[in-house]
This record gives sequence, C-alpha cells and structure tokens, in this order.
Amino acid sequence: MANRILFFVHYDKYNNVLGNIYYLLRSVRHMYSRVVFISNSPISDDDLIKLENHCETVIIRENKGFDFGAWKEGLLKEGWETLSQYDSVTLMNDSCFGPLFDLQEAYTKAKRGNVDFWGATLYLGTRRGMPGTDGPVLEHIQSYFLCFNKNVILSEVFQKFWMNLEIKDSVFETIKCYETQLTALLANSGFKYSAMYTPDQTVRNPDVSQFGPDMIIQNRIPLLKKKAFASFPFPAYIIDLIKERTDYPIDLIYEWASEMLNPNLSLRVCDKLLAAVPLGCKDTQGLSIAIHLHVFFVDILEEMIKYIENISINIDLYITTDTAEKRNEICVRCRSSKIGEYLKEIFVFENKGRDILPWLCISDVLGRYDIVGHFHTKKVITADDWIGVTWLHDFLGLLLLPADRIAREFAGNPRLGVVIPEIPSWIRAKPYLFGGQKKNAPKVDELWKRMGCRKEMNFESLDIFIASYGSMFWYRPSALRSLFNLNLSVDDFPEEPIGNDFTMAHCIEHVLVYCAWNDGFDYRIMVFSPPKISNFTDYASFAREDYGSLKKNSKEYRLIILLLNVARKTGALYLLKAILAVRRRLLEKRRKRR
Repeated sequence: MANRILFFVHYDKYNNVLGNIYYLLRSVRHMYSRVVFISNSPISDDDLIKLENHCETVIIRENKGFDFGAWKEGLLKEGWETLSQYDSVTLMNDSCFGPLFDLQEAYTKAKRGNVDFWGATLYLGTRRGMPGTDGPVLEHIQSYFLCFNKNVILSEVFQKFWMNLEIKDSVFETIKCYETQLTALLANSGFKYSAMYTPDQTVRNPDVSQFGPDMIIQNRIPLLKKKAFASFPFPAYIIDLIKERTDYPIDLIYEWASEMLNPNLSLRVCDKLLAAVPLGCKDTQGLSIAIHLHVFFVDILEEMIKYIENISINIDLYITTDTAEKRNEICVRCRSSKIGEYLKEIFVFENKGRDILPWLCISDVLGRYDIVGHFHTKKVITADDWIGVTWLHDFLGLLLLPADRIAREFAGNPRLGVVIPEIPSWIRAKPYLFGGQKKNAPKVDELWKRMGCRKEMNFESLDIFIASYGSMFWYRPSALRSLFNLNLSVDDFPEEPIGNDFTMAHCIEHVLVYCAWNDGFDYRIMVFSPPKISNFTDYASFAREDYGSLKKNSKEYRLIILLLNVARKTGALYLLKAILAVRRRLLEKRRKRR
C-alpha cells in the first residue's frame, strides 16, 4: 500500500458527527497510513471515542480560516519533515457524501497519468463570478478533495503557501485568496495537474460539483457535494440515480437532510410519506399512547366516536371542553359507547385559544405518554361553502384509522417526532389560499425566537408551512419540549372568535414540525395513496404568485389543478415543467389584461 496521509476537516453548526462522516472514514481508512481528523466545531465525548476507530489524531479547534485554516494547522502540527516521508498528502472535507464509487481507482488513474497533484472536479475559468468582487475566476481544482504527491510536498512554493496563509473572516475571502489561487500557483511552478472530472465548455454551470450532481454520478466521481441537494432543481432524481448506480446507503443522505436542512428543504430530498393503511394490529411494542380530543361542537362528537371506536390499539383518552354542560353531555355520550373504556378525564377550560390552549394546559398530563394524538371537533366556514363535518374525514381517515401504523412508525424510529396529514382535499382544491401565508410569517418568527430555538429558521422565506392544516397530529412529547417549556397562559391568546389572522394558536399550529426539527427529531406526512412527491411541495409554487384573481371555474384554473394532481401521483418531471409553463402563460395573460 502506498504511504499516504489524509487530513480530513469536519464542521457541523449543530456540533454533530453524522453517520455519513463515519461511513466515509470507514470506507477509505484502508487507503491511508495515517488519518488526521480536524474538527472546526465542538464534538461530544461519545463521538471522540468513536472517531478513535477511524483515525490516529483528532484536532478540535475554532472555526477560524474555515477548511484552509484547519488544513494549515494540521499540516504544520505534523511538520514538513514528517510529511516528506509520505508518498502523498490528501486534503478532504466533510462537504460530500461518499465514496459512491471506489476512490482507489482515482489514485491509480492519477498515478498512470503522471500528474503532480489532482482532485475530484475542475472548476473552469470564468470571466465573472469571483466571490466578493464578481471578477474573473481562475481555473482550479475544487478544494473539497485535493491530493499532492511528494515532489509537491517538498517544494518551497507549496510549503510557503501554507506557512504564509492568513486566517480570513469570510468564506468568500478564503475562496478568493486560496482555493482559486492554489492550482495556478503550483502550475506556474511547473507542476502538472488533473481532475477526476473536467467538464466541457458547454456545461450549464462551471461549478458542476454543486449544480451538476447528475453528471458527477454519471461519470462515476466518488464524491457528491451535499449542497447539490439544495441547488439541483429535482433532488429526488439524484436520489434515484444513487440508488440505481451505486451501493451508497440512502439512509445516510436522509439523516443528513433531516438534521441539517429545514423541513421544507428536506421534504424535497427525503421520502417522508406514509400510506394511511391500517395494519389491524394491537401490538404497539410497549408504547404508552394517549389521545387528546377537544370538543367545542358536541354534535360532531358522534362522528369522532365512530373513528375512535374502530382503531385497533389501546389508548387513554383525555377530553377538553369549554362548559360544564358540555362536559356532562360528553360524559353521557362517551359512557354509552366503546370509548368509555378509554376515557380517563374530561377537563373544562374557558373558550380561548381554540383547541391549542386546552391542549397546552394538559401537556404535563399528556407528557407522561410515549406518543400522543391531538384532535378536535371544528367546523369550517369559507366564503363559498359550509363544509361542516365533511372535512373531518380527511383528517380522521389519515390519522385515526391508521393509528396502529403510526404507532409502529414511532416505535421503529426513535427520532420521529411529529406525524401530520397531507393537505386536506378541500384546501387542495383552493391552492390560491396559500398566497396569504407570507404576511403572517413574522409572527411565527417571533414565536421561534421566544422559544430560544438553536437552529436558524427564517419563516418569511418559506413558500408554504409544512404543517397540519386543521391542527390535528400525532407527536412525541419530548420532540416539542421547546414549545411546552414556554408555559404559555390564557393571556397569550386573544378573545374568541379570533378570525383567520395568525394569533398564537395559528403560530403554534404552523410551527410544530419545525419545533421537532429544532430538537433533532424528524416528521412524516400521512397520505391516502403514496405519491412520489408531496402535495406540500406541489402547492408551494402557488404561494409564490397571487392566484386569487383567477376565476375558480375557469379552464386555466381547472387545468392547473389537474396537472398538479397528476404530477403529485406520478412524480413525472415533465408534468412539473408543464405546470410551470402554464403558470408563466397565465401570468403573462394577467399582465396583458392590466
């Protein structure tokens, strides 16, 4: 085996070392005589112990100078005399998934090519694009993977580059001064270089590592940039390519996306859809399960009882309502049905905060359970129709009938924090309703800050909230601690009726999935039949434009609804493109009318 040393730089803004890092280190460990792991962020004692199995040295430092600052510290700590004993020095960071393909093949090919230094991808020179100045960018090997042979290591130009490297406060300055300059600096000194993949001049973006992940996979490049999943328009297509052409564990990508990307972005990458199919199984694998039911409209209680009676798992039932009279009526109705066996207690609270405040008021009681379902009896009045109880069938069919399936999912996935239903059918028929969400986002941002959440979230940047549009859901109490710890009171909620503006109740309804993500938990969406893409993803596009002026029975409107529903079920990318084309034509038509 060649005598090689690897300097691997890690950074995680949430101080994690995720599974994809261990997989990469474990997969390439046999190729290197020595591995130096440099973390620009704190890591736990447990991770330190685990890392001992994958490397000889662990350096923990402040994130000063980013990757180049870390590599400089690692190189100088090893010393040039020690480094001169190796056949090559490899610099790598944790910005990629891999190896998708055998990395050893790249070393063999580079040796046959008789080059002095090489890397994964070549960034073609451009006239503009330099960070900070938008000036010309030199052709260079991108710095997420660089390998230097002994003759380069021993050279004065290489050693001076690192010894003179200054710590920059900006990542753009670091890229401008070091990443884009190193290749030319060495080439001008007579060293030859190459890359595993060199795009041609017709490439759609010179940064193929981030914007051309399909080309990376098709050309069998072992490392795939994580940023590609946020930059590429159809990340699910990249997931399919990885499944078809590599043996890389997709779950490692899902874990990273669910932890590092906000719920809206991770939904574009991960499969978070569950078909609402009851299992007919009472075994909940030891989970304690409760259901909270807020009853304001007692006449709808009978509808709820029918569904609760038909679930197969054992539950404890807690009911809240707003008057003693309703409490007595509820008690009579429950005792005369099967759910009387489940009923633990009925609480009475004043009519404030809709179903949300009563739920929060008994959160300590519900917090004793492993998982909890939150439901309520609510009628919806819209401008064009009285929906009454019919809208409940979507929620109850998605969340109550398959309760055993949901319980199994919680049992099998300890990181699952919240389960919500897909967008209900009566809202899917009115996607223009989502256009008004943006103006209410600042209040959700305020709640996020008030909870002291550790993850950064800008709700005003979202096209749509990943939420239960009807505030019915299942959750793991430990996943919503940041919300429960606020100890909200009656004073935080306005008097009823509260209308359609975002009050505290509305904010809480829309922030639950994000709360779980903040505390390291994941979420799932229940759907009647498993489509390939989520309707949250589909209808997000409508939030970007005002479709309120479209006539709801017009041909254009019906065509959009048809395309959205077919695309959601088939996942066909050409249909999504057709939707965008129709949308552009509609907007142009509206502009001409003005």
